Amino acid sequence: MVEEHEQGSAAWYEARAGHVTASRIKDVMAKPRKGQKDSATRKAYMAQLICERLIGKSLEEERGSFYDIKRGKDLESVARVEYEMSRGVVVDTAGFVKHPSLPMAGCSPDGLIGKEGLCQLKAPRRHIHIDWIMAGVVPSDHKEQMLFELACHPERQWNDFVSYVEDLPPHLGLFIVRQPRDDVKIAEIEAAVAKFNAEIDEIMAKLPTGEGDSSLQRQLQDSVDYIKNSKGQKVPIPF
Repeated sequence: MVEEHEQGSAAWYEARAGHVTASRIKDVMAKPRKGQKDSATRKAYMAQLICERLIGKSLEEERGSFYDIKRGKDLESVARVEYEMSRGVVVDTAGFVKHPSLPMAGCSPDGLIGKEGLCQLKAPRRHIHIDWIMAGVVPSDHKEQMLFELACHPERQWNDFVSYVEDLPPHLGLFIVRQPRDDVKIAEIEAAVAKFNAEIDEIMAKLPTGEGDSSLQRQLQDSVDYIKNSKGQKVPIPF
């Protein structure tokens, strides 16, 4: 299911509230530090989603400095055009896409290419861009995110990682590396998301409802039903 809302809009935030998203898969997959039972990052993200599901509102905050966030937004459209020209493709935008089988999970890809591809657009600081060029592979911080985007688009076969810096020579300003579909790794990520959501459901089921003691509520309802069934006769309340 696709929610056709502009990314970053109020409706887009509302559509993804409470959902595990591709951009936070790294937090879902986070391992605890040595000597710790749970990952603090994973627990924090779980608590955020629990709150969002309880109140029906997104609590997501943009990460990074104001400069990085603004610069990234300003240059994303330029990166899209540079990528289109470099590859001879058209990049279509997308809103929030729900996973086809996992409940409360989805993604917001930066672009759809034809019928087989996706893309992830970045406009990082210069030193990060150069590090990515030197490594020559999809950065580890983004690989699981991009694979989960493919999981949400089972018909698509690849996801291009695109990094753009405006003030480097043309042959260095655009870095593109392709992440092919990896169904084995995707299945591993999907299992982790399913487990994560199951833990959320278990916690939420144990939280107080705010409606008083449930056993007392049932007892009072039994009493009301008993009186109704007595057809107006004066009868003792059964508790």
